[in-house]
Amino acid sequence: MKRRLHYIDLAKGIAIVLVIIGHTLTRECGWFFRCLIFSFHMPLFFMLSGYTAHPARQTQDIVYHAKVYLRKLVLPAYLVYIIRVPLLFIIKNHKAFPHDMIPEMVYSMTWASGTSFSLPHVTVGAFGIMWFLIALTGVRLIHDALTVFTDQKTARMLALVILPAAGYIIGQFVFLPFTLDVTLCALGFYEAGVLIWENHRTGAKDRRRIPLSFLVWLGLFLTGFLLFGKSMDMADRVYALGPLSLVMGLAGSVFVLEVCRKADAGAPRFFTFLGEHSMTLYIIHTFDVIWFDYYGTLTGNIVLIVLMRLVADFVIMNAVLFVRRFVEAHAFAGRWT
Repeated sequence: MKRRLHYIDLAKGIAIVLVIIGHTLTRECGWFFRCLIFSFHMPLFFMLSGYTAHPARQTQDIVYHAKVYLRKLVLPAYLVYIIRVPLLFIIKNHKAFPHDMIPEMVYSMTWASGTSFSLPHVTVGAFGIMWFLIALTGVRLIHDALTVFTDQKTARMLALVILPAAGYIIGQFVFLPFTLDVTLCALGFYEAGVLIWENHRTGAKDRRRIPLSFLVWLGLFLTGFLLFGKSMDMADRVYALGPLSLVMGLAGSVFVLEVCRKADAGAPRFFTFLGEHSMTLYIIHTFDVIWFDYYGTLTGNIVLIVLMRLVADFVIMNAVLFVRRFVEAHAFAGRWT
């Protein structure tokens, strides 16, 4: 079993902060920095998941992992969606949630797309940022299947190149149910994380990895942004440089991971703490759109709005953790009384 790695928590902490910042910036305010963040922040999460993965060795492992993913990823994603949509509607419209919106919710839950899109005779609403958990489940299951049912060379070729390329091509024409086209794109980042872990485990060092990954990432980002005014948004299937955008996300993720590993001993406790509880903060961020508009009534300064959103989410996260620990402590104590 892999021990908890502080530099992974550091990377997760940085990534979740960037998620919140990126979702706050707009085309009118901070578009360059939003595109910069989106060029690697979700690929980084997929890579970190691969880095800390416990690969399946046999068919029984796939079944066991599927049950774990269902409980820890899929179930929370759908529960959050089922609670969030009616709650947001009631708060915004000051009236009861209409039952005729339930079929629309079913469509959204079936496609689990991070963005809304149109099908013949129906518009599929966005599933929201919980798309990531559905995609991560798919990535892990596909990777487990490749590991068990194919040889190592074939599995890596499929995971790193063939399936991500297929996902990119499919996503340009049609959005697949359960965000499968994005899942295939993300598989390459996950496999890269697995490979980097294997490299780090051997103790191998490559001093060129940090500067090289930085130059590739920054060069591709600036090229895409200067030519097209955008970079990459996996949820929206936006890839400014086509398949090269996946290379950009990979390079940016490698850069952040390697920098965090180098800074492991001096990792700021604040970010490692956020990394340890990144899932909790991610779910809270899903709900913070309910009160997000309030910040705009206090100030028009985007920096202050970002800070208020970060602080509010952080405070709520700590409150949730406090309640959770209190309940767990009393539940545990109750077993012995």
